[in-house]
Amino acid sequence: DAESYVYASYQGNSNTSLIAQPWQVFVPMITQPKDMCEPNNGLSQAQCALKTGETYRAYLTSPGEWDVYAIDVPTDHIIEVWLEQIPTANDYDLYLFDAEGVRQGYSANIGNANEHIRTSQQLPGGRYYVAVKGVTGSSTTRSYSFRSVFR
Repeated sequence: DAESYVYASYQGNSNTSLIAQPWQVFVPMITQPKDMCEPNNGLSQAQCALKTGETYRAYLTSPGEWDVYAIDVPTDHIIEVWLEQIPTANDYDLYLFDAEGVRQGYSANIGNANEHIRTSQQLPGGRYYVAVKGVTGSSTTRSYSFRSVFR
């Protein structure tokens, strides 16, 4: 990432200022992080295949947005997915779909409470999709975290 800086300087008149000496400040700017998987607003746009057990961070940047990620399950497994650290004053829901788009799991707690899906039985190996849906709110500065595990 290239760093950007804000540059500020002051050339005051010592008769009218509390600061008699000129000064300069270089402040690094914080730029908006980019989601590594965007665009990913539907099953056909799911660009990233998630690895089991790894935690990912992403942003829902507009109300009603969907973020969709693929998971490739090698053999029959129970699938668990967690959605956590939902920003305050936001409500996100969590879905699990199979390759045909049939919902295999759903979690819709109220507000920014953590979401969790655990399939009740082993699902056959293949491609599945984890989807995060913004019900209310969005954030360009506070990310959510999620991870999936197949057992």
